[in-house]
Amino acid sequence: MVTLLALRQLKESVVFSEFENSKLDVKIENGNLFWNKEKEENKDVEVCDTMLTVIQNALKKMDAEGKLTEQMVDTYQKFIEPVA
Repeated sequence: MVTLLALRQLKESVVFSEFENSKLDVKIENGNLFWNKEKEENKDVEVCDTMLTVIQNALKKMDAEGKLTEQMVDTYQKFIEPVA
């Protein structure tokens, strides 16, 4: 149950707010999310130990199954193999 609560909290913290949706010109087309990268800003997200474990396990599983894509490299490096 702790993992599910942490996962819910993580999802809520990374979702775009209505303000961000309008500011970034967010559009959903054929199930894909697009936004104006020129208006993009960093968003800090607090990640507790449980969330970190869930993210790391998911990325490791995707890596083992050969499902990581080039778009996921930065995320993988942030959570699995930090670059010094």
